[in-house]
Amino acid sequence: MKFIDPKIDFAFKKIFGSAEHTDVLINFLNAILYDGNQTIQHVTILNPYLPSELQELKDTYLDIQAQLTDGSFIIIEMQMVNTVAFLKRILYNAAKRYGTELIKGQPYNKLTPVLALTITNFSIFDKEQSSVVKTHFQMYEKSGQFDYPANDLQLIFIELPKFQKKFAQLQTIADTWFYFLRTANRLQEVPPNMPKQIEKAF
Repeated sequence: MKFIDPKIDFAFKKIFGSAEHTDVLINFLNAILYDGNQTIQHVTILNPYLPSELQELKDTYLDIQAQLTDGSFIIIEMQMVNTVAFLKRILYNAAKRYGTELIKGQPYNKLTPVLALTITNFSIFDKEQSSVVKTHFQMYEKSGQFDYPANDLQLIFIELPKFQKKFAQLQTIADTWFYFLRTANRLQEVPPNMPKQIEKAF
């Protein structure tokens, strides 16, 4: 039996962006963001189309857009190939999501955090910058190195080529999700003892 590549657009959106299977997305996000702790209990899948309020601005189509019970947004992108200004697009999408939360008359304290989770099938940062699979960016003061108090925009990148573990070497639920994304289309059967939510994604 051959499994479809979960990295391709149709499969990725079906696995992680289906309103009928939010348990898979919740398991994935808890694994990536919270070391497997059950911090996220519920998500609402939103329309991935992010229109512009001004006609002159560029429209945005996300892979997956979801909202947590605290109101914060998570936007998820799976990118197979590197493109011109790719990192600028990620930042633009996150800033646009944040910048279109309020309507006229609403106070700024109604703004909620936006986290952009981007998974790539290519390396973004060279090994001198980072050799790890997951990198996490947020605003902080450069000399004192403390967080900006309203640290509402965060960018997380998963670089799949940097994940080289074999199945027997997997240690965490995040490892297992990375393994699934990287190798599912090359497997002939679901590996034994695969966690239930990941087995459901095959």
